[in-house]
Amino acid sequence: MPFQIATTKADPTLDHVVTDAATGTPLRVTVAAGVVVAQAEQARRMHVFVAGRQPTGEPVGFYVPGIDPLPITGEVQLVAEASLAQVVVNAGVDNVDIAYGVGDVAAQLVDAPDGTGRWVYLGFGCYGGQPLAVRYRVTIVRPVG
Repeated sequence: MPFQIATTKADPTLDHVVTDAATGTPLRVTVAAGVVVAQAEQARRMHVFVAGRQPTGEPVGFYVPGIDPLPITGEVQLVAEASLAQVVVNAGVDNVDIAYGVGDVAAQLVDAPDGTGRWVYLGFGCYGGQPLAVRYRVTIVRPVG
């Protein structure tokens, strides 16, 4: 069941200049975080579960809001995190075990179509087949400049 991002609520973006303790080099650290809701592309009223089989994670992703385009050149380190922000369990059927969660979290840089910069894209897999509230955080470390 394909997922899509339904809503995005970004927290304020943090932007700091720090000094690398080992080299003395100034670095810019940007932290973007927030909550997104990932849900199935088509809402369905009936859910069918097969005993003994857990669905695989359905990939979903989005361009992280609150981050200006990064320069087209230069070393950039990305650290991506995502976890469930809210879990709601409706147990109406006996003997059904369903795992909810996110996995395979990764951030990547995507070149802008006009070639002027790079955007941060966050992707992850959704498990459970139900709408999920996912808290994300992407930390970007790059040289000052």
